[in-house]
Amino acid sequence: MNDIERVRYVRAARRIYGGDLL
Repeated sequence: MNDIERVRYVRAARRIYGGDLL
């Protein structure tokens, strides 16, 4: 996984979880 894909994944996860877990 490259950095861009990781950033996109993290942003999606933050949108789902509210950003507290990441």
